Parts: sequence; C-alpha cells; structure tokens
Amino acid sequence: AFKNGTDPDVYFNPDPWNYLIKKNQTLTNHSLSVSGGTENVTYYLGLGYMYQKGLWSTADLNRYNLNANIEVKATNTTKIGFNLNTRTIEDRRSAVGSNRIFELIGFANPSFGNGVIQYTNGLFGQWAIAGIYESGYNERNANEFTSKLSIEQRLPFIQGLKFQGAIAYDPTYIFSKTWRTPTTIYGLKDPNANPREYEGAIVEQNKASLNQSIYRGYGLTYQAGFNYDKRFRDHKIGGLVLFEA
Repeated sequence: AFKNGTDPDVYFNPDPWNYLIKKNQTLTNHSLSVSGGTENVTYYLGLGYMYQKGLWSTADLNRYNLNANIEVKATNTTKIGFNLNTRTIEDRRSAVGSNRIFELIGFANPSFGNGVIQYTNGLFGQWAIAGIYESGYNERNANEFTSKLSIEQRLPFIQGLKFQGAIAYDPTYIFSKTWRTPTTIYGLKDPNANPREYEGAIVEQNKASLNQSIYRGYGLTYQAGFNYDKRFRDHKIGGLVLFEA
C-alpha cells in the first residue's frame, strides 16, 4: 500500500517538500515610460507593476512604482527641477512565518501521524500544512515616497560659479495586520476501522487573535551650496561647498 499509494491515509508516500512547496511560481513585471519636452521643459514619467506568487498559494506580493521628474529652464541662468518616486507594496502571507513553516516541514515525517500531511477527506495531518492554510493571514501594505525640489542658479558676475539648492521630503506609511487562528491537526483513531474516524488537536494558541500596527514617518532634508567649475586654457579649477541638514 505504501509503494502503490492505495491507502494514503495510512501510508503517505509523497515527499513533504515536494508536496507543500511549489517549485515554479509566477513572476511578472510590466513597465511603461514616457519622456519628452521642449528646449525649456523636459519631463519623464515611468510606471511599473510587479506580481510575485509565493512558495504556496497563501503568499503573494504586488508592487506598484511611479517615477516622475520635470526640469524647467526658467531663465537663461535658472533651472528648476522636481523629482517624485513612489512605491506601494501589498504583501500577503500566512500568519505563521516562512522560517517557522520550513522548520515544521522538517518535522513532517512518519514519526508524526504516520507522516500523513493531508488526509483524503481534506483534513490536515501535519502542523506544517495547517500553518500554511489554516493559521490565518498576515498582510503588510507599505507606501513609500521620495520627492525633491531643486534649483540651480548660475551667477553671471563670476563665470563658472553656480548656486544649488534642494529640499527633499520622504514620507513612509506602513500598515500591518495579523489575524491568527487556531490550527488543528488530525490523526486516525484506528487505521483498521471502517468507517474511519479522526481525532483532532489544536496546536499552539487555542484562541484567535488580531494584531495591527501603523507606522508613519518621514525624512526632511535641505541642501544648499556653491559649485565652481572653470577652465583656464589647459587648466581646470573646480570646487564645491555644500551644506545639508
């Protein structure tokens, strides 16, 4: 029965790693960009999307990107620029972490419930599979922004001297939610009984729990300085003085 798989509820044959982990999963990337402008205005806009399926069906990830910049030549000596980059990540997985699941897969052997990972009626016989499909979920949504407004002003009264200033504002918002449910694993009462009966036991926590967290933060950076770049025949002189806070 073990060799030909005629009684998988007693003699479970598949390898736990091959049974629980998907060797080939979906990963897609899509991008779109537009650029152009005139002599005085140039722009760039890029959009991106990535989808990645996890090692099991309860895990996946979506990521959205936006990159944009514009540069305006306001006068013959003045340039103004603005850059914006955003990233949104939607990460979903089981409430039991991946490291713990890999550890539990190592315990999925015949000494635990005769090695039966899942019975033919759908009941779970090992902690690893219950942790993947019955433990609840963990969701993490993150929004990250980086933005910068800059100015470059050439100073005509000193050839080669430019003033440069910039301000950057980078906010981050992260929302995490974990819904943890009790996990039950089952075993056969009597492999020889007909019909067969199963008995279950709750492992780890025996009550559902909910944990949520919100993080809001930002970075604010100022830059100001002078850049000097001048060529005298075969010689070049350059220097930079910069203040940042």
